[in-house]
Amino acid sequence: MNDNRVIDEMQVCKALIIDSAGRYLMQLRDDIPKIAYPGHWCLFGGAVEANEDDLAGMRRELLEELAFEPSLLAPAMRFEYSIPQHGVRIRRVAVFETKIDDFEIKDLVLSEGTEMRFLNWRDLSLQDKVVPWDLCMVMMHANVLPRPELLSSSVSMD
Repeated sequence: MNDNRVIDEMQVCKALIIDSAGRYLMQLRDDIPKIAYPGHWCLFGGAVEANEDDLAGMRRELLEELAFEPSLLAPAMRFEYSIPQHGVRIRRVAVFETKIDDFEIKDLVLSEGTEMRFLNWRDLSLQDKVVPWDLCMVMMHANVLPRPELLSSSVSMD
């Protein structure tokens, strides 16, 4: 079903915020029908503004959404997608990872969404509503990045 909307290209940043137990900090999005994936669990992040690079956008988003200023944000992965039948042209996604110390968790201030929770990838996959791209990023980070042999270009996909 195409509702004839066209959504221009957009650069997005997402954060894999990992606690000492190896769990990922997730946000439960507001349940507002006009936003993408209302009431779904997702990673923290958002659109990169025109005057920003990916890293600056990620730092701004974490400050706005959590009052969190990680000392290190490392690039984890990058991908792009489009959904032409629904007018989504191109979304480019830059994913960063950072560790959060236990003492930093108490200082987080949730400014967007209805809840935040640390979940491992299995628990996240059992939630009723999860943004599919974000679940994929968590699963890639937990299960594929530690095993680079799975990504070998010398392996045939036939």
